[in-house]
Amino acid sequence: MPRATGEIVNICFPQNIDPYDSYGLLGCQLAIQLSRMGVYVNLFALGEEQVTSQDEELRELVMQPVKPSLGGIFLGYPTGFEKHENPLLKLGPRVGLTMFESSKLPGDWSEEMNKMDSIITPTNWGKELFKSDGVTVPITVARLGINPSYRLRPRSYQQYPIRFLTFVDRGKRKGGIAATNAFIDAFGDSSDVKLIIKGRRARIKLGFINPNIETVQQDMTEEELADLYSSCDVLINPNMGEGFGLIPREFAATGGISLATNWAGTGEDINKWGWGLPYDLVEADWRGGGRLEGKDLGEWAKPDVPGVSRVLKHVVANIEQYRTISEKRAATLPRYYDWKKYAEIILKRWRNGNSITER
Repeated sequence: MPRATGEIVNICFPQNIDPYDSYGLLGCQLAIQLSRMGVYVNLFALGEEQVTSQDEELRELVMQPVKPSLGGIFLGYPTGFEKHENPLLKLGPRVGLTMFESSKLPGDWSEEMNKMDSIITPTNWGKELFKSDGVTVPITVARLGINPSYRLRPRSYQQYPIRFLTFVDRGKRKGGIAATNAFIDAFGDSSDVKLIIKGRRARIKLGFINPNIETVQQDMTEEELADLYSSCDVLINPNMGEGFGLIPREFAATGGISLATNWAGTGEDINKWGWGLPYDLVEADWRGGGRLEGKDLGEWAKPDVPGVSRVLKHVVANIEQYRTISEKRAATLPRYYDWKKYAEIILKRWRNGNSITER
């Protein structure tokens, strides 16, 4: 057991304490890493505090008694920070952890972020976006980590079929639709290639009669997802915008060939882990995005489907070269994307509290 530091930190989740959710994963990893450092953590959620996806270590943190502490670390969209009604959360150092996916913030975001003592975001792209849209409190970049499950894994390569993977969930922004169209444009129904389309559990099942396309719709543990990654050669991630882009980096860490949009979160440091996909910048269309729908939110990336198709053909034609480079890169990624370092940066910002002067 780590030696207790005597510190108590409140971590505030925007929805469930769920490691399968985007901000849920960030909060869960933060809680685990801080606890391993000897910090006592209180976990508060606007959704469910106990869900089936929690492992034993996380469940123990959720169940431990709350120790009073002032202030806290707030995750999610900034408009949700004030929804945490515990008055103690409003009295001490307040750190907001957030990100965005197009080039202009919603109108009330900067005001809400400026109520914090500091802001954490995972990319320099996001930091510059926040500053340009009126965030005046200190902004610190903390890269997200890669779970040890996504380590370099030997692949039992066969000449054919070459296996592609894409994700299609949470609307068009993730790029699964564009990836599927580019795959079909590049290869038709060729049996030399196969596309796996991964989604979460859904009421409506995806249906494809294409003989070289398979769908997988289920939630997966980290190990199960790592197994899926290592069974595939290439990830296609022509997203329209990401605050960071954890999935393509995780795939790259297993030694796979990771292709992602060369813009915003996935454009940052892409030469360390993957290859960029072509795009055009267009007006960000957040239809289906709840309260973001219909607002002027700047631009985001529209995948260039014919251009992505050409990239896929080039990868297949030069597959051994891509594999060799991917495996070399994978060995370096766990040191660069480290959850402990992520937690250490956030803890330092929280400790500094109102005395933070770095801009």
